[in-house]
Formats: sequence, C-alpha cells, structure tokens
Amino acid sequence: MNIKSNPDWDEKSPQEKRITIISLCLSFIIVIFAVLQMSGIYDKASNICVPLLMVLTGFGLMVGMGSSITASLCLSRGRVRMARVNVTQALLFVTAVALPLVGAVMLFPEGTAYWLGSSERLLPMVVDYLVWFAPSMLFTLWTAVAMFALRLDGAPKLAMWCSLLAAFVNVVLDWLFIFPFGWGVRGAAFAT
Repeated sequence: MNIKSNPDWDEKSPQEKRITIISLCLSFIIVIFAVLQMSGIYDKASNICVPLLMVLTGFGLMVGMGSSITASLCLSRGRVRMARVNVTQALLFVTAVALPLVGAVMLFPEGTAYWLGSSERLLPMVVDYLVWFAPSMLFTLWTAVAMFALRLDGAPKLAMWCSLLAAFVNVVLDWLFIFPFGWGVRGAAFAT
C-alpha cells in the first residue's frame, strides 16, 4: 500500500462521502423492500440478525477511523512505515475479533439466534440467515477498515466507487437470489 498525503482531501471527500452514504442507504431500503415482498415472516427473521451486523459494522468503522487518524498523524510527521503498520494492525485486530465470533455463530447458530431474540417460529429462518451471513462478517470488517485506508492513501474516489459497486451488486444479487432463484432469506444472506 502506498500511503501518501492528499492535499485535496478536504475539498473532495465531503461530497464523495455523501454520495456513498446515500447509495448505501438506498441499497438498504431496496433490500428491505425486496425482503418485504417475500413475506413479513422473512423480514422478521432477517431483522433479528441486523443488530449483529450493525454492531460489527460500527466496530469496524471505529477501528478504521482510529487507524486512519493515527496513520494520518504518522504521515504528517513523515513516518510512512509507522502509518502502514497502523493500518495493518487495524486489519489484524478486526480479523482477530471476527474469527472467534464467526466461529461461535457457525458452531452455535441456534444459540446465537435465541441470544439475538428469535422465537421458536422464526428460529429455522434466522438460523438459515445466520449460517449464510456469518462468514461475510470478516469481509464486512475488512471493508470498513479498508475504506478509511483507501481515503488516507489518496484515493477517496476509489473508496466511493467501491462502496457504490458493492451496494449495487448487493441489490442485484438480493433480487436474483430471492425472486428468480427462490432462495428466500438464505438468498438475502448469501447476497450480503
């Protein structure tokens, strides 16, 4: 990774951040409507898993932002190697947190579903969603950290386009897996 200072950061990033946030929000809205089209029970099953996703995403964003700030300070002092070490440590840290969590969810999907608030009626669908969704948690955390590293590396547009592309692909795959393939809640989890 070639971390360097970006003098255009303050001028370019606010608009790009707004576009990214709006696109991600729109993708979530479209996914919610797609899930609602399946049935109210599928919506409830996937919504039980959302807190886990949001907590992990928030954790990844906090680590990414923290490593980005620390790396930025290192860069301002001319310590490029230390900036790279900070970003690497952030990626290793979220990996170390995610792997045991993913393992626990995969080994105990029913217990995780009950812990998240699933009822007996929703349990099979929640477990179906969790088993397909859990492996993606590591990638979600890596993405959260990497977006900050890309912006710090002087590529805020690349970070924006990566977010937009991911949101678009998620929407298309949600539609494809839920409706034409008929996978239901498993399709929504797999698309994520």
